[in-house]
Amino acid sequence: MKLRCILIVLAVWASDAVAQNGNYSLSHFIPVQERSDYLSFDLAQDERGIIYIAGKGGIEEFDGRIWRLIPTPGVARTLTKTANSIMVGGLDGYGQLINDPQKGWAYQTLSLDTIAKNIFASLVYKDTVYFINEDHLFSVSATTNTTIETIKAPEGTELTGIFDIMGKVQITTAEGTILNLENTHLPDGEGKFVPSEFSIPDKELLFVEKFSNTNDYLIGTGSNHLFVYSNDKGLVEIKVTDQAYLDIHIISDGVWLNDQIIAIGTLRGGVVFINRITGLTEEIIDYNTGLPDNEVFALLCDKRQGIWVAHSYGYTRIATNVPFRSFSHYKGLTGNLLTIQYINGRLYAGTSVGLFLLTKEEVYDDEVFYVTKKNSDPKKVEETQASIESIAPEERQRAKRGLFKFLKKEKKKAENQDNSTIASGQPPVVSSTQQIGSSTLTSYREKRIRKVLRSLAYSYKKVNGIEGKVTQLWKWNEKLLAAGPSGLYEVTGEQASVISEEPIRSFMVTKDGMTLVAATYDDEVKTFSVGSKGWNQIALLDTLRTFVSFLFEDNQENIWLCGLNAIYKAEMADGELVDVVKIPFSNPMMAETFGTAAGSDVFVVIAGKFLRFDFAKGRFVVPRDSLSVTGKSLVSGNRFWYFDGHSWSSLDPKLKQKFNLAWLNLFSDLRFIAPGDKMENLWVITSSNELYRLSTDTLSADNFQYPLFLKDVRNPQSRLTFTSNRVKFGQELGEVTLEFIQPEFSGLQSTEYRYWVKGLQKDWSSWSALNNEISFPFLPIGTYKVLVQARDLFGKVTEIEPVSFIVTPPYWKQAWFYAAEVAFFSMLVVLSIRLSAMNESYRVVSRVLSLLTVILLIQLIQTAAYSMINVRSTPVVDFFIQVCIALLVLPLEFILRKFMTAAAEGKFSLNKLAGRRS
Repeated sequence: MKLRCILIVLAVWASDAVAQNGNYSLSHFIPVQERSDYLSFDLAQDERGIIYIAGKGGIEEFDGRIWRLIPTPGVARTLTKTANSIMVGGLDGYGQLINDPQKGWAYQTLSLDTIAKNIFASLVYKDTVYFINEDHLFSVSATTNTTIETIKAPEGTELTGIFDIMGKVQITTAEGTILNLENTHLPDGEGKFVPSEFSIPDKELLFVEKFSNTNDYLIGTGSNHLFVYSNDKGLVEIKVTDQAYLDIHIISDGVWLNDQIIAIGTLRGGVVFINRITGLTEEIIDYNTGLPDNEVFALLCDKRQGIWVAHSYGYTRIATNVPFRSFSHYKGLTGNLLTIQYINGRLYAGTSVGLFLLTKEEVYDDEVFYVTKKNSDPKKVEETQASIESIAPEERQRAKRGLFKFLKKEKKKAENQDNSTIASGQPPVVSSTQQIGSSTLTSYREKRIRKVLRSLAYSYKKVNGIEGKVTQLWKWNEKLLAAGPSGLYEVTGEQASVISEEPIRSFMVTKDGMTLVAATYDDEVKTFSVGSKGWNQIALLDTLRTFVSFLFEDNQENIWLCGLNAIYKAEMADGELVDVVKIPFSNPMMAETFGTAAGSDVFVVIAGKFLRFDFAKGRFVVPRDSLSVTGKSLVSGNRFWYFDGHSWSSLDPKLKQKFNLAWLNLFSDLRFIAPGDKMENLWVITSSNELYRLSTDTLSADNFQYPLFLKDVRNPQSRLTFTSNRVKFGQELGEVTLEFIQPEFSGLQSTEYRYWVKGLQKDWSSWSALNNEISFPFLPIGTYKVLVQARDLFGKVTEIEPVSFIVTPPYWKQAWFYAAEVAFFSMLVVLSIRLSAMNESYRVVSRVLSLLTVILLIQLIQTAAYSMINVRSTPVVDFFIQVCIALLVLPLEFILRKFMTAAAEGKFSLNKLAGRRS
């Protein structure tokens, strides 16, 4: 028992060392189609990175930006990815997703047999896809997408699952047996079920996940136990330290994260990350750490080691390979986050309701155990046994899979087993009797409950003595100073002592640590000096009564006070005030100003403009190397930060060298950025009230990237047919949009795009997150080349092969149509000549028809010339080209008119001319 306690304490210490690292960063996604619930059964990802989710409405397709619903006839329950397609099984049978030229991806049924209904599991093995329902197995060719054969389950056997283990197709049954599928690849061989050589100490397999490029299989069972099977070591159980947690919260799914860490979904406790070698719990992602719901339907590990979680409120992606850790979901933290300070290994967070300290707390679980007792009182023994028997069904019911495993049949099966047990006279409680003298001693098991320390979790505790908003924190002599509308405080541990009860707008401590200067809400400047008994107010800048939004100190010990229409420079010498210089500026918007010192320079931001102080001129000027400040700029942690439209940066070169600040682009807006007290971490607060820590030990960028590809071509009416590198359509279709995508699932559209349409543009467009869609309201007839590039948050550029963009003229502008018109009107001209020879009144009609024929001939020649020569012209150039063609045709028109006049005057007969030719 002592050894066990020691092991528990060691495990707690180990989990505690991991827990203080914060929680994984989460991104939440909800499809556009609003539903009452988002019950999902399976997830898959194709080679392009697109996510597919099987649910009640069909298949949800998601590329990181746009959701599309692919309807299926009935509920979709299982997905399998092949080399060429996504295979689907569901209530109405099985089929595949095809790329419909008019609708995009659409469902195509492959099951023609009426018995192929209620498909709930599938597996791709070699070049065959297998689907199962309760009574049959269906094999489909992955290359031809045709059904190969249908195999009926043995009589009295109900199929429950299909897995790939030991390089064989293994089928589990409701009776607890495992079957192999044989003879499926033999010529003219019929598949059949045979008993499997694979065995596991559990009747129910929940999931089997093969680790990529290895022969290691992760196996989860109905008794909430985990195993790893490999060819060299066989079946090895993972000795999970927190097995009690899995037992209580019930396993629903599991996936590999990497070769050491596995992610286990539960029905009651979120997602548990377990080190499969040590069995230790690395992390638990549940409602308390940001997961919208603890009931996990299904899991998927994508190609960038992100864990997708399907739950009742949509889908959540757990980003496990980014250097950010969340610290805002621990219990006890209330209010809007405003500022933080990490000091002496302790994290303080200032919010709109007070100051909070992240502390450890012990978490206990109730552990049920039984002790064996002996009693000679038969009545008491019967009462004890009855009590235990009443508990047994509840314990059995707890182990049932309540989500996907045919609850009614499982419940009926359990009831049948209970009835058979009672009928056989075998009680669920083990008891024995022993005769001693004249009395009979009966042994029985008695249920007891004890508290067991499960882990040392973290929670926020409010610091005593501060009631109200805390807007600024300052590390001073290994202590903490806090200020806000509630006053100015010195904080020690979980207790704060008052320095001043005046509401404080901003404050600073001089570099020597001896003087504190604070600006109050009453437009006063209070000064405090530290003594043996703490801070004492002194008269230094008390005569300066003005609005001050921010204070800072330069390298010459001067104190700068930022006002609304002037900056005040308090010149100091040996801690004494020498002079106060007022530096006015224009601020018609009355925006708050702030500044910072960088080396020997002093910078301020006034109404969104970045200025540097010119000591020689005594005023603020625009620096030559002016920073691109786009309105997103802030001073936090006594450092200046600015956003240049693409990324965050700092004036501190040490920060830019130590941290990869491109990671900050994962967040759309930030309200606070500050390094830790030892510069080992960077702390940020986002506009969505999330607190993250950016670590330096995991700052390497992920080298894997999803491909950039042409996803869709459409106009407002329909989708157009296209290939990956060629688009062709008629000009009459009007507006056309080309949609390119490089999937990324941060949820913040951190990937930017630019394009160049050669033939229409002289250069690349600007970088923008919205430039993945290229819309053309109207395009001249011709052939174009479309070049597209994508840039991730680290600046890595991906380029697609040029896409040929061909705009064809409508049929009434094509050469064949003009040729048909010329032939038609030529026939009318001949007819009119015949008529004019018989009657002079038809001569006008002949001339009009001949004129139309000449005009159409000109159009025919022009159209043919444009089709053979790629000409980029203007309307003026087109006019001159038409004139030149008309001049070339003019002699033909003169000859034709002369001929028509002679024929009309009867100088020769058309019939005689035709006879001579014949």
